[in-house]
Amino acid sequence: MTFVTSDAEEEVGPSNDITALLLRYRHAFLLAYAVFSGHCSQVGGQGEEDEQPGGVAKPPAEGGAGLYLGELRVMMRMLLQDEDIHNMVSRVSRANHPPGSAEGTSLASEILRRFTQLQMDHTWTESLCATLQFPDRSQRSSLWLVDSAGLVAEQIPLNPSDFCPYSAAGSTTAFPSFNHTQFPPIQSSGLPLIPALPISATVAAKLLSQLSGPSCPPLWRGRLLYVRCVVSPEFSSGRRVKMSVHNVMTPVLFNNIFSSLEGRVEPDQYIILGAQRDLLSPGAVKSGVGTAILLELARTFSAMVKNGFSLRRSLLFVSWDAGEFGNVGATEWLEGYLSMLHLKAVAYFSLDQAVMGNTELSSNQETSLICQPIRV
Repeated sequence: MTFVTSDAEEEVGPSNDITALLLRYRHAFLLAYAVFSGHCSQVGGQGEEDEQPGGVAKPPAEGGAGLYLGELRVMMRMLLQDEDIHNMVSRVSRANHPPGSAEGTSLASEILRRFTQLQMDHTWTESLCATLQFPDRSQRSSLWLVDSAGLVAEQIPLNPSDFCPYSAAGSTTAFPSFNHTQFPPIQSSGLPLIPALPISATVAAKLLSQLSGPSCPPLWRGRLLYVRCVVSPEFSSGRRVKMSVHNVMTPVLFNNIFSSLEGRVEPDQYIILGAQRDLLSPGAVKSGVGTAILLELARTFSAMVKNGFSLRRSLLFVSWDAGEFGNVGATEWLEGYLSMLHLKAVAYFSLDQAVMGNTELSSNQETSLICQPIRV
């Protein structure tokens, strides 16, 4: 079931952009309604089934916790705090903190401490070990332009911290890739069999400037407007690209952090909120925003319970580690508790990339809510 919010609705809320977007798109309201109410209802652009004309909320279904949707809106506007969200986004996104690093361990300890201070019903961590891939410290990945004789014509500078997790290690010489390119007839083991390396826009412009061919239509042009767009490109003067990737597989100990509030009517029914915590490069969208919203919603719901509101279902907050490597932390936990989740998990709210943007902030307007136990 998908919830879509009408853009026409005006919300009066905090001045902070992130908190205002939370209120406008009602991710928090939908979550609260799923936790407090006794049923799931669709809220969409065709009208809101849980509100009477004039914005008055209908009473919850029989057996509910006695909290109306209108009351939830008022309460969450009162409790959501701009400053906490802003400070946590800044804290998480200011520097790299990959799984297993000292920075990652420090952040995990801070989040565990904040959950503990909220005096939730249960707070704990689960430590897991997985083999992840990182750049080789003794050898750096490299990129060169070579001439038709295979001699290095130019070495292209790369950021040593940029890498593709699980790329095959080794060297290869080729670039422009065509549809008829043949790949080695080797059965995949689940990991890439070819070297891969991320490059910046500057490096991409450098490589694209070496291409030759007929000019492409204007509508085909990309964002690198200072680079000539060509069709069926080939490298001029028989040049090719040589790439060398040096990544190593390393055993890493990482931590998922959990905190929960118990439901009073259906304690064995879980609403789960999760956000990625680790980060391979500075930035707010990947883990900063999700972690900040996770902690703020935990604080808000904890305050609501302390003020006398009773949860119908249990609420589980999770800070995932190793998300940058293909959601390893979440996957390991899912595989370990598959039977329990199959029977007891009602809904999962992912807070990753909940708010994003550059000059303008935007929010994902769709939230998936599963009203029956998850089937995996």
